[in-house]
Amino acid sequence: MAHTTREDVDATAALTTPLAALDGRVATIADLLPGTTGLVVVAERDCPTSRGALRALADAGAHLVVISQGRIEAAQDLVADTAAHDLPVLVEPAPHPVSDALAAATMPTFVLLEDGRVVDHLEGWDRARVGELVARAGGRLTSDGGIGEVKPGCQSRHTFDAAMQRRLEADDAVLAAGAGRVEDLWELGWHDGLPVVPPTRDRVAAMLDGRDPQTSLGLLGPVNAEVTFERLAACAVLAGCHPDYWPVVEAAARAVMDPAFNPHGVSNTTSWASPWIVVNGPVRHQIGMNTGSNVIGPGNRANATIGRAIRLLLQLTGGGSPGGLDQSALGGQHKFTACFPEREEASPFEPLHTSLGHREGTSAVTVLAGEPPAPVNDHTSQTADELAATLALAVGNAMSPTTYPTPGGELLLILGTEHARTFGAAGWSRARLTEALVAGSRRRVGELQATGSGALTPQVAAATDPDEVVAKITADQLVIAVTGGDAGRFSAVVAPWGRSSSMVTREV
Repeated sequence: MAHTTREDVDATAALTTPLAALDGRVATIADLLPGTTGLVVVAERDCPTSRGALRALADAGAHLVVISQGRIEAAQDLVADTAAHDLPVLVEPAPHPVSDALAAATMPTFVLLEDGRVVDHLEGWDRARVGELVARAGGRLTSDGGIGEVKPGCQSRHTFDAAMQRRLEADDAVLAAGAGRVEDLWELGWHDGLPVVPPTRDRVAAMLDGRDPQTSLGLLGPVNAEVTFERLAACAVLAGCHPDYWPVVEAAARAVMDPAFNPHGVSNTTSWASPWIVVNGPVRHQIGMNTGSNVIGPGNRANATIGRAIRLLLQLTGGGSPGGLDQSALGGQHKFTACFPEREEASPFEPLHTSLGHREGTSAVTVLAGEPPAPVNDHTSQTADELAATLALAVGNAMSPTTYPTPGGELLLILGTEHARTFGAAGWSRARLTEALVAGSRRRVGELQATGSGALTPQVAAATDPDEVVAKITADQLVIAVTGGDAGRFSAVVAPWGRSSSMVTREV
């Protein structure tokens, strides 16, 4: 939030740009604010701070005009949601020239005009300051709009690049028109490279099953767009989810949107990072998830579409789209979808979510940021110690063979059921396997330096004692989930993103 008296803003272009009013007329700010002093409020439907501001201004009685970014349907929703029916509203479509002319970088922006000049400028919400501006515009602020005394705003649409503006406009258009044809969705960018299911009003309503479509889960970066139930349901429909999957989709969305997971960074990185979703508890069987052969591959609707829905949410609402803000150098097939249930019934260990402190019998979703799965093929180890040694070598190679220690995040070991049986027969616990993998993946500094790699971590590169031992990961960084078919001595290692993202678990 920022407040300055902006003498550098030339409002001339903004005052004279014709825009559509909600009653069908065309008007300019100058038409609606002909007096000497008036307040312009630039707002956006999907910004909760904007909506709160309009709720506060609805009965303030000030001499003002609202500029609503987006299509006319967005302005209508904004007015209906805030009971601001008596405020004059002009609709500003992309590329938002009025917002640009008024230097409205954050939603909402308040611009006080006197004799056609900008004399005060406020971005975001500060009730005391807004009260002063309203008073100078002939009104009186009596409400905080449900957003308190101070609340940061959202990024203005006019600051997005052209591709992102088209995608946001497509968002409004698709939901307004009912999204009929698959080809239309391709043209609008509503896909992940594969065909999608059109999110018609009826399908979105069926997905929500009576839930309030305007329920907000908060803002999702990089573009800080608001995730409503309606938007999440649209992504679930696009992905091909059945309505029965909604509780898992919602829990996964809440986990991904947790600041600890850092969805902004995961979506922006040049790495392979993408959400990996592990499902535990009774819900696995209630919605028909596959826990056996091909568990992280094709063939099961729930496994495939739940992960895909979260990917589409990050791309279409969060703005992390390939070729746009998603900067992944190589990508990976796991970025289409990476969701699987733990096969608790075949595991010698307690379920993952209970090992993380959740009650037995509950259902939960665990999300972590990871790379593509690296296979571990061991058909010959006869003992738990031998197999643990193989797995430890695979753990040591995660991210890069010379990345010691791992800079952060969690490493996911997807332990195949045949491998799990080896540890179960030997009486190993989850804790003992974790201890063995942490110990077995340690390396001597001299061994790492001898590789000649230029990618040694500073800790290893600067070390002077060749016999110093460096750990790859800590016990807290290792996550083990047992799953997969009955036959085949295979497991997989999912390397962590390792850049300020932490695993998050949410109960269903």
